[in-house]
Amino acid sequence: MATIAAWRDTVLALLLLSPTGYSWYATWLVPFLVFTPEAAAMLLVAFVGAYYARFADRTGWGAAIAPWIGFAPAWVEIVVTGLRQRIANARS
Repeated sequence: MATIAAWRDTVLALLLLSPTGYSWYATWLVPFLVFTPEAAAMLLVAFVGAYYARFADRTGWGAAIAPWIGFAPAWVEIVVTGLRQRIANARS
């Protein structure tokens, strides 16, 4: 399972750090999530469809906010998880 989790984390990193974030790329995470579920990856798969809302509203706020709605929840979960681990390590 550690190997599957490592591959999942690699795909997640590639998706979050790539300059082009097409939402169908997130489907690459689904097979890994079956065996090793992780909150940030699940959030990315769940919210990345909001990326397409930017095409519905090209002149208003939708064009600017839609990509953030798709990717921000995963980034927030990664930061929160990292902070929790750092606090737990400091206490022990």
